[in-house]
Amino acid sequence: MATTQKHLEIIADQLITGILAIGTYVLAGFAKVSIADTKRGQRYSYRVKVVRKRTERGGYAPAHGEGPWVVELRTVHGWAPLGYVGIGPFTGHLRFWTGASRHYQGRQYHHPAAAWYFRGLIHNATHGHEMPDFIQVWRSHHCGRCGQDLVSEFRHIGYGPICCGHLGIDSKAIFSRLSELGEADLNSRIAMVREMVYSDLSAADKTALRLLPGVAGEYARQHTDAA
Repeated sequence: MATTQKHLEIIADQLITGILAIGTYVLAGFAKVSIADTKRGQRYSYRVKVVRKRTERGGYAPAHGEGPWVVELRTVHGWAPLGYVGIGPFTGHLRFWTGASRHYQGRQYHHPAAAWYFRGLIHNATHGHEMPDFIQVWRSHHCGRCGQDLVSEFRHIGYGPICCGHLGIDSKAIFSRLSELGEADLNSRIAMVREMVYSDLSAADKTALRLLPGVAGEYARQHTDAA
């Protein structure tokens, strides 16, 4: 089957660049990402789900922007719990822990290498450090906030139409700008979408990195305000 330009665009746009974009997507609520080490030929896929907490009305709702987040690893047997991300009790910064969590009742999957890569991602996001050049982070074609499958046009953004509204992303403006670009080269189109998405997230003050304390919060403010 021939590979269309549209298909190429969707694949290319699944590569997330910049620690602000990576941290925002990974902690959006229901992200599916892969970390690829091009130097060692390693690749691991993760599912990062924010826990649900009791609301004032007595029900439960995802604790967006608060966490903690349960981290699962894709294995030959399906998704298996690897650990969780939460606020460190002494540092006040996000950390990744392996092992059992009260937020996931079940047997934990022991995989030191996969845990090492994900811990590095969270550490870099917390301290505002870019990922090494040989480490790539790829997102899936699902909404990073709710996990629903995305139709082709929203795959460029990474979030579905309803979640775009919750996050303050102006999807209509993005698609309008894309139509104006016409036959512009692929890199220019991808860069424009990324810039508009994270500018909107910054303006709405709802990015995951905005909610991090200390260094990462200041890093996010500096980079998004300069956009």
